[in-house]
Amino acid sequence: MSPASLSVRVYGSYAVLLGVVLVVFPDTLAKWLMVEPNAISFRWVGFFAIVIGVLFRQGSDHDDAWMLRSSIWMRIGVGIGLAVMGIFTRSWNLLFLTAIDLGSALWTRAASARHWQ
Repeated sequence: MSPASLSVRVYGSYAVLLGVVLVVFPDTLAKWLMVEPNAISFRWVGFFAIVIGVLFRQGSDHDDAWMLRSSIWMRIGVGIGLAVMGIFTRSWNLLFLTAIDLGSALWTRAASARHWQ
């Protein structure tokens, strides 16, 4: 497993774990994020986080350049979306999740730089 695949696998594990927390404990996470709790929407987001996390974990097994590159852009998009939501809702804890998404995308890019040249 290449270092880039490892970074995608770690992010996939994080997404699955975050998704499970969103599905099982939506109100607790809503309080931490300082947003109005809406259990149904948190559970839907958690479900999709689990699906994306499983996709990333399975995709990292094959060390496919397309999967690794697309995962970078997907995580950058999620990070930007979370940052915008955090700023407009004044939920500054969302910026912590933003840092995780953007940091993991940079980790994958840095780990794969020598393979894509």
